Amino acid sequence: LAKEFAYVSDGDVYFRVAKAQDYAKLAGKNLSELIEGASGRTDAETARKESSADFALWKAAKATEISWETPWGRGRPGWHLECSVMSGELLGETLDIHGGGQDLEFPHHTNEIAQSEAHTGKKFVNVWMHNAFVNVEGEKMSKSLGNFKTVHEMLEAGLDSQVLRFFLATTHYRKPLDFTDEALERAANNLKKIENAYRNLSNEGSADPSEFRLKFIDAMDEDFHVANGLSVFYDFISWVNSGNSGKKVKQFFDEVLEILGIRFETQVVDPEIDAQVAEYDQLRVKKDFASSDKIRADLKTQGIVLETTKEGTKWYRA
Repeated sequence: LAKEFAYVSDGDVYFRVAKAQDYAKLAGKNLSELIEGASGRTDAETARKESSADFALWKAAKATEISWETPWGRGRPGWHLECSVMSGELLGETLDIHGGGQDLEFPHHTNEIAQSEAHTGKKFVNVWMHNAFVNVEGEKMSKSLGNFKTVHEMLEAGLDSQVLRFFLATTHYRKPLDFTDEALERAANNLKKIENAYRNLSNEGSADPSEFRLKFIDAMDEDFHVANGLSVFYDFISWVNSGNSGKKVKQFFDEVLEILGIRFETQVVDPEIDAQVAEYDQLRVKKDFASSDKIRADLKTQGIVLETTKEGTKWYRA
């Protein structure tokens, strides 16, 4: 308000987008086009604004809403403001990386930039990363279409958590992910090939995977181009299967597996942990996820990680 980036109207506080530098640049939009596109609005809120493109920083509270006392009456923060305040409180005035779905690019992230930079006078985010959506058989996954699935439901249905993680990790984050049985089967088959190569790997030998490592890094440095990175990794696996091994080879193999979130661990026998895992499974069958999640969290504090597989829940030490 003191900088005139905002104004009060009937208990609401609105951001004056015309004063923001490069407003909507993130989404590749033009302010004059946005104003023109909203010029036909006739609702009561638009009538309270100086410009139809201005957005709410603070809203006068309705009778049923949680609210706080302000110089302009009782109110609550706007949707965009909540995110800027939380990230600023926890991470500072400039964030290195800010992510989110493509649908948040405008207006949400656009407005986060405008209000944050007006407040601090500093760049809000260095790198923006927006992910595409999950499709099911070519249609966007959504509750309204009835094709919405949670991770809990998929694991309960017997989907191996390693396969799911690998499937999700091997699609570029800015490309739509088509969730099909065929795609999951391909992921399972590829994961098995990777595991077989890893199991057969020996620490004996002096092979040097440096060339593969450099190529993999170059691919991933190109906006996390995971498809190209995996092509290099599969070439590396063929090279391993042809008899190349050694400590350096295993080290690079482990590095890639960590990046992809894959673990091939030998399970240790421990009756006490086995009993906790069995209880964990029973609670999940009863759909008491709050209690099962508590067991998972307790085990995690002991360095125990759980993996849901087709054969049941397995555990290993992280």
